[in-house]
Amino acid sequence: MLNAPALPAIRAALARAPTSIVDRPVALDRELLAGTFGLRQAVRPTFYADVPVTAIVGLFHKAFAPDALTWRTLLDGVHGAGWGMDTLAYFESEIGDTHFPAPSAAYPLILRAYGGAVVCVNGMHRLVAGVCWLAAQQGPCAVLKKVELQNYAIKRSAVAVMADAMRRGERVDAAYNKDCQTVLIRVHTERDTRYWRVDGDTVEPVMVPGGWLDALRRRAGRPARVDVGLAWQPVSPTLIGALADDDWLRAQLDQPRYTEQPA
Repeated sequence: MLNAPALPAIRAALARAPTSIVDRPVALDRELLAGTFGLRQAVRPTFYADVPVTAIVGLFHKAFAPDALTWRTLLDGVHGAGWGMDTLAYFESEIGDTHFPAPSAAYPLILRAYGGAVVCVNGMHRLVAGVCWLAAQQGPCAVLKKVELQNYAIKRSAVAVMADAMRRGERVDAAYNKDCQTVLIRVHTERDTRYWRVDGDTVEPVMVPGGWLDALRRRAGRPARVDVGLAWQPVSPTLIGALADDDWLRAQLDQPRYTEQPA
């Protein structure tokens, strides 16, 4: 592509990028709601943070590559028109409110953290390219530096239930209500299903919601009456791992690395 050498350079570098990053699942934000926004407790102030690329699990949209599921396949949909080599320097810099050096780029790169799990709010194309480039340059510990980070405290007791199930190899689903509050967690294997009710930061095991009649309806593939008004979503091991691995965020909340604040 004429006058756009950055994207070919990124694609050429992919061979050096660890598959643990570039082949990592990336979901749409709305597909993660039960395990992210639904578990929110409080909004914290937005600040500049260094964000591990392995913490990033979702994008607000994938309009440029709607069927892509990983950073590698998302990169196939990035056009990179007008991206010079200065865009690579941008990815490696302390980003802050620096304008992305490409035509029609609007607003800073903005990420949002729910516990340790991060989604992209603005700058989808540049983030995809940046993750792939930094993975190739820095390896599994690649970090985006000084990124505007919105962040929510989340219900850690709910995350603990999910993380414990993940360690045992069990599947996890969660349900949110019309207020986008996650209210039920379901953990299951081929032979067993268990439920927890989420109420604030209290998470308690409960009998199968709806009793034996709704249990029969579920086994028959029919909707349970108690599920009316709820939306169930799977909570992937990738998301659970990111939610639980929030040491990088907590350390920077305790001791911010940048005194400057986003506008």
